[in-house]
Amino acid sequence: MKAVVDMKEFKRVIKALKPFTRIDQEKMQFIYLEVNSETQEIRVEALDGHRIAVEYIRCQADENFIAYIKPFTFMKTDCNKVEIIKDSNIVMIDMLNYCIRVKQPEGEWYQTKKMIANYESKEVTSRVGINTDLLIDALKEIKKMQAEEAR
Repeated sequence: MKAVVDMKEFKRVIKALKPFTRIDQEKMQFIYLEVNSETQEIRVEALDGHRIAVEYIRCQADENFIAYIKPFTFMKTDCNKVEIIKDSNIVMIDMLNYCIRVKQPEGEWYQTKKMIANYESKEVTSRVGINTDLLIDALKEIKKMQAEEAR
């Protein structure tokens, strides 16, 4: 199983999701990749127990697969494309000059799609309270300041 992505885009996504990982929880120390060969994109997720980050990357993939990678610091390379290759329980990220291997954890990823869908289906309700006296005073002050600036 293999997917090819643009190096700049991959680097951007890994850097963006790195703060959303957590090293003291087994699954949360990984970044989750869901490769979809039909749409030719990768759904990339990371979560730390309080926040979740989801990004999408365009790719060229031969089949659907799921992979986990640990956030890493990129070394300088002239590579334009990154190959993500999954072979049984090992994922290799090949970047021409160097390769990163990640042993895949046991078990399933969190039900993030379901949680996000639940939140999106809720009706948004909010209440804004305004003290009209303070609002009128603030508007009068703004009007005075604008008049002074115009002089």
